[in-house]
Amino acid sequence: FIIRIFLTIPVATCSSERSFFVFRRLKTYLRSTTSQLRLNHLAIVHCYKERAHNLSIEDLYKEFTSR
Repeated sequence: FIIRIFLTIPVATCSSERSFFVFRRLKTYLRSTTSQLRLNHLAIVHCYKERAHNLSIEDLYKEFTSR
């Protein structure tokens, strides 16, 4: 019974493949003008875009200018 359930669960790697494709496209576009540290930060923001979408621009501005 458990094997039957296991075999019906689809194995999908679409989201990870899509993330690698987006990162590769982003890296080729920004490679000449962007440092590795910034590329890493952009990739992290892309991976957590749901959380990043909920961030307040004003709070980010205050945090950035206070440093």
